[in-house]
Amino acid sequence: MVKKISIVVPIYNQEKYLNKSIPSVLNQTYGDIEIILVNDGSTDSSMEMVNFYAKKDERIKVVNKANGGLVDATLAGIENATGDYIAFLDPDDYWGKDFLFNLIKESDNEDIIASGFYYDFKGQLRPYPLSETKVYMGDELKNLRGTFLHNESTEGIPNTLFFSRWNKIYKKEIVDKAWVKFSECKNITLGEDSIFTYLVLGCSSSVKTIAGINSYYYNIGNQNSMMKTGTINSYITKARLAKDTLLKLIENPNDNHIAYALYYYLIETLYSRTLNSSKKDFYDFRKIMDRDADYLSSIRIISKSYKKISSKVKVNARVYLPKGLYYFEKKLFMDRAKSLKSYVVDVKYALRASLKMKKSFSYELKHKRRRTNAFKDLNEKISLLDERIYPILKKYEYKTTDFSNCPIEKNVFVFWWDGFENAPEIVKRCLASVRKTYSDCRIIEISKENYRDYTNINKIIESDFYKGKISVQTFSDILRFNLLKNNGGLWIDATIFFLDYFPMFEKLKSKSFESLCFSTSSEFFKYGTISCSWSGYFIASRKESVFVNAMNEVFEEYYLKYRDYTIYFFIDAAFMLAKKYGIDNAVLDNIQFFPNDMFLLSKLLYREYDAKCIEDLKKVPQKLAWFSEGLVGENTFYKKVLIEGVI
Repeated sequence: MVKKISIVVPIYNQEKYLNKSIPSVLNQTYGDIEIILVNDGSTDSSMEMVNFYAKKDERIKVVNKANGGLVDATLAGIENATGDYIAFLDPDDYWGKDFLFNLIKESDNEDIIASGFYYDFKGQLRPYPLSETKVYMGDELKNLRGTFLHNESTEGIPNTLFFSRWNKIYKKEIVDKAWVKFSECKNITLGEDSIFTYLVLGCSSSVKTIAGINSYYYNIGNQNSMMKTGTINSYITKARLAKDTLLKLIENPNDNHIAYALYYYLIETLYSRTLNSSKKDFYDFRKIMDRDADYLSSIRIISKSYKKISSKVKVNARVYLPKGLYYFEKKLFMDRAKSLKSYVVDVKYALRASLKMKKSFSYELKHKRRRTNAFKDLNEKISLLDERIYPILKKYEYKTTDFSNCPIEKNVFVFWWDGFENAPEIVKRCLASVRKTYSDCRIIEISKENYRDYTNINKIIESDFYKGKISVQTFSDILRFNLLKNNGGLWIDATIFFLDYFPMFEKLKSKSFESLCFSTSSEFFKYGTISCSWSGYFIASRKESVFVNAMNEVFEEYYLKYRDYTIYFFIDAAFMLAKKYGIDNAVLDNIQFFPNDMFLLSKLLYREYDAKCIEDLKKVPQKLAWFSEGLVGENTFYKKVLIEGVI
């Protein structure tokens, strides 16, 4: 029997996100739904947007009310729900098209069904799977209610269930039972999800958790900073109110620890933010918490619950270790330890590379150090590079590619210096995916043995590369533009894995150069008002286009003049300046955009395989690391996707 699902979306001043969140609900493959959009007295254009969608789809029910806060808006949505199940969506988050279907298909009449999800930070996805697929009943369910927010063996919030409302669906009758007590929480503005979860667990007789990652995208790019003392004090007051309210709702005194765990984790959010702010902010915050009786009680309760001595020490250090020493241990010492570790890795890498390629150890160490400081150097030295590179680009500023003399050549270049027969297994798997994806093209494997057959790289640059003055990474950047200038075609980094086809050659019919712009691209690099709109991993060009000629000359002339490329990300500086000066009809202003994460597979590679993730992986080419970082289990993404080719 098909079950109707009511989706409750509480909305207050969310005009920025509604054109993404509401369509994600309307596009669900599970069709028997009603959508309850609760406008909680918005003062922006949210209400107009809600009405616009309501006119387009009769499944939408609009509730317009005076501002009463998130809990009040949620309660209003529940009151108006008529479905067999209820789901919740925060208006700044969004769903994949199968989100509801993936939950309801797992139902065997459980009261609550929960699944994993994605954290979404401006397009960068971090998977959050639940610990196991399991049905909780009886004593196990009672234990889950007491430990979903904190348990004795996990540092941090456990991933057995997760505390939020939104990674679950609930039987309507269960939510109705919890509604009465939840209605006492209208003044709560922090921790309301944890309170709601505690209440519905108490009304349930069976709960199912699904270990896999479902397509809920939780927007963590919309988290506001609160570093001002007044704001911090207000936050602490709200956190204490949440704790006190939950204490009143708890019927069994043995569960009181849950309220203190809630307070502890709400305060932990501020600890993290102040540590990442300034020493003064941290000291001011620590001064407040050292005198906070509720926080000291929560520390004692959390510490007592842990089995491991190390966990007890970490918790108690927050208040019993002198603030200066604690700050040093958490911030400065870790930073320095990281730097020391990086230095050791740099030395090992440089020694290995210098022995392998018979290059100078000092050059290899310099290249590795530049890689470590790559982002910092790029941002600090872009103005200097602008002064140096513009004279080279100037002569290309008003030139445009003549399509009649610059043909599209269906070459695909993939480069591995030592040859693909000697490449790591991941690289070989990536090459196989290229061959499968671009089977109608000429796949050309470039290595140290044959690159000269396709290029005319300056002899001084080539000689200095062999001496070790130029890194392999930078030489590959030189190589890609020279290859595309002379031959035309598509450059694909050797660690790009394809699960679907991308129309690079088709795009060249109307432009001279193409790449991919991802949701994370603009965050990678900005220069003034100009944002990154390319990926150097994956570029295509007509033969002899103005753009690749310009980039080829930048690499050549810059080195011949300065005998060094200055920074690790020289290619991105060159791209940025080509965009700034509108090279080749401003081709970098018209790169195709994909609002997806090209590093998602690398985050999933050694996790248990979950078919629900495949749609997200297919949306963009996936960038991997050439070295293995985990065990290749029988049911991992590595085994299923890279080896078995499951798509």
